[in-house]
Amino acid sequence: MVKVSSPVQGYVTSKYGYRILGGARVFHAGLDIATGGKPGNVHAMFAGTVERVVTNRKPGNRVTDSYAPGRTPNYVSVRNPDGELQFYGHTYANVKVGQRVKAGQKIGVTDLSGNTTGYHCHLETWRKNNSTFDPLILFRKYGITPGSAPQFTTDNTVKEGILDMNEKQVQEIVERAVWQVLNREITVGEATARRHGGSTAPLYALIRDGAYAYDEARDTPRRVWQYDLKVAGNTAAQIGRETISAIMALRYAAGALFDFRARFGSDDVE
Repeated sequence: MVKVSSPVQGYVTSKYGYRILGGARVFHAGLDIATGGKPGNVHAMFAGTVERVVTNRKPGNRVTDSYAPGRTPNYVSVRNPDGELQFYGHTYANVKVGQRVKAGQKIGVTDLSGNTTGYHCHLETWRKNNSTFDPLILFRKYGITPGSAPQFTTDNTVKEGILDMNEKQVQEIVERAVWQVLNREITVGEATARRHGGSTAPLYALIRDGAYAYDEARDTPRRVWQYDLKVAGNTAAQIGRETISAIMALRYAAGALFDFRARFGSDDVE
């Protein structure tokens, strides 16, 4: 489930599309949200990785760079897991390149760098190929009012996510998940049923049996790993079906902690 936040509190002063500046018709590639004549906090609209940070642009600067042609201010860009990107212009960053950020996390403050007439965030939304599209499409999609207070808007609630937990809490969740999988009752074949005294046995017992390498083909470790488990809720939604093999269920359960450490590292958890 995607978490989304309003990026900055204020009011819209210029929309995406063509506008007249100095008597010329020019294309405006973003949505300007003013912060009331003073610096305002800028927050990540979506979770992602900080791809680029510029902090050396002065007020009135008109020099651009190859990464963002035509853009003159300080800025932060955040690349999402799906490949899309948000560009926050006239923003002095408090994050660094390579840092992973959560939706709603503060990433900087609006400033007067570049070609601007006042404090505002110039928000651009980029596709995977780095072409821009109207940010209002995303605001409408997720039911966010531009300029509203930054907050999570998915399901109108703020839910605790894995990045809001400390490592001990994450470990406890993973251990419970793994145990739930290992303790799941599995329908077994005749040979296994005779050993366990019933038509079902917990998965951990079958794994133990497999480790002892019984001669019967249906008791081999490979057979144990292929037992089907019924799944529901978020797991079913993620994999697109109602059953999953035992080995994949264990991978999903144990992977939560390992993926968490690999992607975010213990330094991101307080």
